[in-house]
Amino acid sequence: MKRKNLFLLFKILILCVALAVPLGLGYWVIRNNFLTSDFFRIREVIIKEVNASPTGSAALFVLPQSGGTIDLSYLKGENIFTVDLRRQSRYILDSYPAYRKVHIVKVFPRRLFVLFIRRVPAAAVKLYKMFFVDEEAVFFDSPDHLGEMGVTVIEGLETRIFGPKTGMKYDSPELLTSLEIIKSSQRYGIARVYPLTRLVVESPSEIRFFLKLPPRRIAVSFGKDVEKTESLEVKISNEEVPRKMEILSKILYQEHESLARIIYIDLRFNEPVLKLSDDTAKQ
Repeated sequence: MKRKNLFLLFKILILCVALAVPLGLGYWVIRNNFLTSDFFRIREVIIKEVNASPTGSAALFVLPQSGGTIDLSYLKGENIFTVDLRRQSRYILDSYPAYRKVHIVKVFPRRLFVLFIRRVPAAAVKLYKMFFVDEEAVFFDSPDHLGEMGVTVIEGLETRIFGPKTGMKYDSPELLTSLEIIKSSQRYGIARVYPLTRLVVESPSEIRFFLKLPPRRIAVSFGKDVEKTESLEVKISNEEVPRKMEILSKILYQEHESLARIIYIDLRFNEPVLKLSDDTAKQ
């Protein structure tokens, strides 16, 4: 009985080996053909660029093309099966820091589709030159015609950020506070009516920013009227920024008819202070 069982096991083992050898050989031949065949070598890399909102969805914000072009020609000729999509995505992001994400899709038999999602500038930072910065505090190059972009210009960080490089994230407390101010101005609807044009960091306890007021008509000589655009200065500290920006939104709503008389609004104290043009202070 034992001999019969051993003989049966031996026959099964021989059968398995007999099946495994041709199957393994067939797999090796097929795999080798797939990996070496010219038919599966990448011949075309399709590139598409889109803008993205902070949530990752498509946005209407139009960011001009950079001066350089995206060159992924090094991928041509590679076997489509051996291309490591994750590794290539990381390498491309390191090479092109103006983009927030890169998605690569294999289109068999010999194409790659690469989607570049651009970073959306939250502000421009004035250092030895102008840089864009997104909501994640990552720096990237800004265009020469910055005035057309309508983004807030942050000043006063020259002694707080040294040797800035594109693609790098900077966790400077003053920069993060500035970005929080800008984000809060959008959250509470301030920026929609009164764009935040400039922000100056004097110290953590004194940050000044300027809101662009709607143009108003003033009378001049010979019975003519002209439009005059003014700005409103706001002072704030790095403490409780969202709460103070919510207070500011209520002040702007309540005082919208007399904003031209206000020199500045100070939010650094327990109660907001309004400095009026007639040298009086209103609380």
